[in-house]
Amino acid sequence: MSPAAGLTTASDVAAGLRDAAAAFGALASDGPMLRYAALVDVAGRPDDLPLAIELVYEGYLLHYRQSRALAPGCPDATLLLAGDYFYAHGLRLVARSGDIGAVALLTRLMGACSFLRVQQAGFGTDDDLWELTALAVGAGDGPCRAAAAGAFDALDELIAAGRMAGLPAAAAAGLNAVRACVAETQEA
Repeated sequence: MSPAAGLTTASDVAAGLRDAAAAFGALASDGPMLRYAALVDVAGRPDDLPLAIELVYEGYLLHYRQSRALAPGCPDATLLLAGDYFYAHGLRLVARSGDIGAVALLTRLMGACSFLRVQQAGFGTDDDLWELTALAVGAGDGPCRAAAAGAFDALDELIAAGRMAGLPAAAAAGLNAVRACVAETQEA
């Protein structure tokens, strides 16, 4: 694949993750399983958007879960530094495309997930927020982005009111709203 062709296949995205991880130590023996690349790999969207979303997700995994790209046993300081690098590299790719709305959604996602980790909430809420963000980023500017922003607004209101128990339901409702929006958009 020529560099000008972008990163459009799953193997290209996985290779991009491995390349980014190589500077931080031993690579995982299995290739990274992609989680959200397909949700943003939409005609008319930047070719490197699937890599960008997977880089940001890998940054999240390095900070809060288990890396798909680095082998187990890396020192905590390495994982933290690698996580920061993956976040920044992914956001840079999105920003380079000029899609500031996508950058804004991804930063809201990162902030919400950080808050959820401090609260020791279940990871299912994070997963719902990741999916709704990936779907909205893939959809581009428009009503699906507005639905995702509305989901984050609802979370912010619950947090401000101290109603943490309502966060999982709000995230699930937001995901359902974005899924419905994407489905309607694809039918049109």
